Amino acid sequence: ARAVLDASLSGPFGAPVGVEASQPVVAGEGGTPAVQQNGPLAASVTWEGDIAEFWAYVPAPDHALSGPLDIDLDVGGTVAAPQIAGSVSMQGGQYQNLEAGTILTDLALTSALGGGGGLVLELTARDGADGRLEADVSFGSGDLTARLTADQATLVRRDDVTASISADITAQGPVASPAIAGTVVVDRAEVSLLGSLPPSVADLGEVRFVDDPEPEPEGEAGDAAPVDLTITAPGNLFVRGRGLDSEWRMDLAVNGSLLAPRVTGEVERVRGRLDFLGRNFELERGSIRFPGAREIDPILDISLEHDRDGFIGRIVVTGVASDPELAFTSSPPVPEGEVLPRTIFGEDIQSLGPGDALLLANGIAALTGQGGGGGVRDALGLDVLRLDESADGTAEVSVGKNVTDDVFVGVNQPVDGSPSTVEVEVEVFPSISVRAETGQEEGSPVGVEWRVDF
Repeated sequence: ARAVLDASLSGPFGAPVGVEASQPVVAGEGGTPAVQQNGPLAASVTWEGDIAEFWAYVPAPDHALSGPLDIDLDVGGTVAAPQIAGSVSMQGGQYQNLEAGTILTDLALTSALGGGGGLVLELTARDGADGRLEADVSFGSGDLTARLTADQATLVRRDDVTASISADITAQGPVASPAIAGTVVVDRAEVSLLGSLPPSVADLGEVRFVDDPEPEPEGEAGDAAPVDLTITAPGNLFVRGRGLDSEWRMDLAVNGSLLAPRVTGEVERVRGRLDFLGRNFELERGSIRFPGAREIDPILDISLEHDRDGFIGRIVVTGVASDPELAFTSSPPVPEGEVLPRTIFGEDIQSLGPGDALLLANGIAALTGQGGGGGVRDALGLDVLRLDESADGTAEVSVGKNVTDDVFVGVNQPVDGSPSTVEVEVEVFPSISVRAETGQEEGSPVGVEWRVDF
């Protein structure tokens, strides 16, 4: 008539984890025992030690938790309406989220008995500096009531984003799907536009090995916790990198559920400019709009302008964030290919020298995220495209291509208009090459190079 459990889990993590439970059973279908939902429940969980030793067995590789933890819990009531009592405590703990760069220090956890036999957990922590974080979590009769507050806490520390926030968020309802609501204010954030990966690195997407089990389908959106959050930033949202130095404001609302959130609102520019090839383009228009679609893909409307003696050139970014469109317009209007040459150099594209043309191509490649002229080089089908310095100190553009595995042909054009030269390198043996250079001037040097790798 009663099922009794007495279990102990030991390992290199301090004292053993002890579990004791007792529950009435009744005869179910076919005479098999079944748990009596309304019968009295008696259970207890005890453990004491450094949570870091036990945390090594938790399947959460991006999270790290350490500190002395003491658990002594008693569970009463019934299976349908359990009541938790006892104590949970920690002093001097530390938590880290390796992906977001979150660091919480001086983590203290205390417990108290709540109304109706529930358990209340109170947590306080610092962000590693002056920011504070507090949380109150109450369990009782299968329901959860929680509140999280943050005061100028730096909770994101990454190479691309650093953010300090103040927040007041609540969660209330069934433990499996409590309703989440509240406000988040971004006090200050720094977003760095880091260089993208080379074009040759492909995103393979989700990879599943042949012997892996089929992934379990995600739950329905209606079964997930409902969300009602407001995220704002009155200013001090800085976006910098690739020549851009700008400040933005934000007003977003997140609704729906955790499995299917819907984001509405807008991120607007406050001020900013782009340093592009020595010219300052003012951020005249900047809007990133979230329409609330099922797929989170904001709509971009950004325009940067530079006035060169009455000729206004514009760099315009539109479309969705997953596939933005880059265009160049001007006042008075000229063909798109003439906008940047006239804005940057004050000349049409046919009048540009080879050095200016290469500088412009590299600038456009960096602007579009290709960087280093790689996109231009690949588009022209070349193996070498660079700006070098000749022996007399003159800058020259060098282009070249491997005609075969053993033959390389290149052209060097000084930017001062001097005659160009052609070089040919032939590998006659694995370590010996013959290199010849010829031009319009008299004399053609020929050399033999010997190399050894060690």
